Amino acid sequence: MGNKFDYSCEKCQHVINLDSDAVGSTMQCPQCGNAFVVTPPQASAGKKIGKLVLILGLALVVIAGIVVAAMFMLSSAREDARWENCKSKFENIGSAMMMYAYDNKGYAPAGQGKDNLDLLIKGGYFGSSVANVTDEERKKCLQCPSDKTLPSYAYVGEGLRMGKDNPGLPVVVEFPENHGNLVCVITVGTEEKFEAIKPTLSFVNIPEDCKTILQVVEYVLQQNGVKCECSGSSKCGRCKVLENAKKY
Repeated sequence: MGNKFDYSCEKCQHVINLDSDAVGSTMQCPQCGNAFVVTPPQASAGKKIGKLVLILGLALVVIAGIVVAAMFMLSSAREDARWENCKSKFENIGSAMMMYAYDNKGYAPAGQGKDNLDLLIKGGYFGSSVANVTDEERKKCLQCPSDKTLPSYAYVGEGLRMGKDNPGLPVVVEFPENHGNLVCVITVGTEEKFEAIKPTLSFVNIPEDCKTILQVVEYVLQQNGVKCECSGSSKCGRCKVLENAKKY
């Protein structure tokens, strides 16, 4: 015995309960006598629509997943490009700082914040000298592509001597959260054999709770093992850097 199904007579619409084994045979409607060939039962329109909706729903889920994955990959690729651009700018700042120090008895620029880094632009250490520094010039030299702050880098090296002070002292520090927990840092650095002025560029993974320039500077000093060396009224490089960082 096969499965039972209801068959509706095409002439009188009388419903006949048939066995699936009868499919393909010729029968007569017991009510009107109409002869018909038994055909397989068809799925109802409701079931067909339900299956179609399910298929369409699954297709939309798959497409949405593909779109999200593509957007994530595109966003990641853009951030990688911004990160490379930021690193390049930081390298240029390090080179400009080194040339400035060579021309000024080893000292980093005197001043604080944006005006301080402007001295590098005015002096032509990024290329040709500029009399009046505009925001356009600052964006070109001092803005991270992932940040709208101008400048995107904090100068904390006022009063330091490049190649002479503790090489672990930070001079320029990137504002946190430009690239997640990764920040660019320029330290005083040195090439001991020749006692040359050579700033060091490094990339530091900071803890989640480092949200300010002061916190980043404190973490860098700790990681580099820089301790206070103040003597009498003379302020050490570590204390100078911390004092500068508090202004941000």
